[in-house]
Amino acid sequence: MKRMAGSDAVFLSAETPTWHQHVGGIVLLDPSVNFSFDRIVDVVRSRIGALPRFTYKVKETPLGLDRPVWVDCPTFDVEDHMIRAACPRPGDLSALCEMAGRIFSQQLDRRRPLWQIWVVEGLEDDGVALIAKWHHALGDGASGMAIAELLFDLEPEASPNPEPAIPEPAIPEPAGEAPSDIELLGRAFWPPARTVRGISRYATQQLRRAGSVVPVLRENDVVGPMSAPKVSWNGTLGPRRAVAVGSVPLGDVKRVKEHYDVKVNDVMIAVIGGALRRYLIAHDELPDVPLVAGMPFSTRDDGDAEIGNKVSAALVSTATHVDDPVERLKAVHESTTAAKSLQRALRSRQIDSIGEAVPPALVTMASRTITSTGLEGAMPANGNVIVSNVPGPPFPLYAGGARVKAIHPMAPIMMGGGLNATLVSYVDDVHIGFLCDADLVPDPWELVAGLEPSLQELVEAATARR
Repeated sequence: MKRMAGSDAVFLSAETPTWHQHVGGIVLLDPSVNFSFDRIVDVVRSRIGALPRFTYKVKETPLGLDRPVWVDCPTFDVEDHMIRAACPRPGDLSALCEMAGRIFSQQLDRRRPLWQIWVVEGLEDDGVALIAKWHHALGDGASGMAIAELLFDLEPEASPNPEPAIPEPAIPEPAGEAPSDIELLGRAFWPPARTVRGISRYATQQLRRAGSVVPVLRENDVVGPMSAPKVSWNGTLGPRRAVAVGSVPLGDVKRVKEHYDVKVNDVMIAVIGGALRRYLIAHDELPDVPLVAGMPFSTRDDGDAEIGNKVSAALVSTATHVDDPVERLKAVHESTTAAKSLQRALRSRQIDSIGEAVPPALVTMASRTITSTGLEGAMPANGNVIVSNVPGPPFPLYAGGARVKAIHPMAPIMMGGGLNATLVSYVDDVHIGFLCDADLVPDPWELVAGLEPSLQELVEAATARR
């Protein structure tokens, strides 16, 4: 068996029936004559050995006294995780996203390895899509790109043979047999003493970290916790999810970036902010203060491609209260610059994950208490939206011989905040995936409709000033 890392275990322990913790996305494919469901299954089967964690299942410690462990799944078969389906008519992007919303509304079965890939046929223009999801305990967004590298190819299969030769599948590194509950309880012996020691260590690390960031807080206008205004999607989450996707030209984003000397991430947060502002004005609920975005950032060292979770988050302003798009971009840039200064200070004082300090039972109890007692909707909002930006490849990819047209990533919504916007750049576009609570944001396509005009405002302003 392999003991689960504390940062991975938190995502498993904190999950509730309404706060799902799976990651994934929609991949649109332009199929070739050789593409088939069996072929994509063979590709995954031949490469799954490079992702041994995707062949393991979870064994939880009784009573949640210690972190779960990864163990071998004796019945593992790639085909059990690959699902062939047809998109409902008319087979357009809206119908595909409705299907994806239903898939993302279902939690993964913990009795099996925690991932699925749906191969969806019947799209308009003979298109095919992959809808992938895996539990956050398996890995974060950076891990997702590593997973994509294994699934995708740099060129289509050159051989015209409809059944190309597939390499012999690599044998995954075994995790070991599942221990008995008695053995796991023995490993968690004296949990009270371990918990007290872990919490004490964690508290000491937090105090030292707080001391290192005080100078940054004094010198920068950093967005503080619990400072976000409440809007209609800040409330108690339900189990249903809705999905909408969109794209904007990467060339336009870079043109704005270069003209105003900001980052691509700044431009995209300003574009998201513009779309949110349009949505709020249309629903007559635009607050006088800016909406706050939770911005995840990787804590990995350069070159670290290990599968797992190495991520923290900062709070930044989306400047939705600013009418002028250029001033909104400048406000976002100032906020992200301050957040990056805070990140550097935090990374200078690395600390253990909360999952290393406390047993899963306490994390589960806290999470379920918040979601089941109404505290989730009553608490002040720590943020309004999560905005994640994952750099993707500037060159085309292929899956099972089919060219990848677009990659729309998805990530979990935050507790009490039913909206997530995840971005990935790929070839000539930035692709956006909105995942939201279906009851709190009934029509996320309104947000998609605001992306292009929000970007074009900035392009036009940059062109006019040039």
